[in-house]
Amino acid sequence: LDGNVSVINSDFEVSGISTFQDDVNIGTGSTVAFFDISSGRVGIGSAIPQALLDVEGNGTIAKFGSSDSTYETLFIKNNIAGYPAITNESSPDTIELRSAGSVQVSIDYNNNDTDKYFRVVANQQGSAGTEVFRVQEDGKVGIGTNDPDSILHLYGGDDSDCVLSLESD
Repeated sequence: LDGNVSVINSDFEVSGISTFQDDVNIGTGSTVAFFDISSGRVGIGSAIPQALLDVEGNGTIAKFGSSDSTYETLFIKNNIAGYPAITNESSPDTIELRSAGSVQVSIDYNNNDTDKYFRVVANQQGSAGTEVFRVQEDGKVGIGTNDPDSILHLYGGDDSDCVLSLESD
């Protein structure tokens, strides 16, 4: 399409093969969707996309899945400061990280800090919840503690009978 396009009401349809010569901005005021023709980038909520697909916003920013209950749905959320998340809102379902090869989790990939960690937390959203275990950037592992002071630190709590159990057949 060359030139300007005007939409009289809320219905707008482009059918067939259309070629846009200039960038396309859909929305009024703040950008709703922006297509940067020269770079091939698309911005949703951004007029200056920094990647092939650049989605900016707060709250739930993307949804992937079924609109009915046939299959599960994944959400990408940015609703708690400092805790962006990929979530599944169904309690009986599992999010699976699957690979035909190795799986790697990187802690502090840009090497700018020394107190980063990987942790597993139960009953949690944001910083609340019960920490089950953590692996710190310095290699120390804590089970039952969020402050391991040795390579493997096990803590069963003040009223725990057994901290470590080893069995064989």
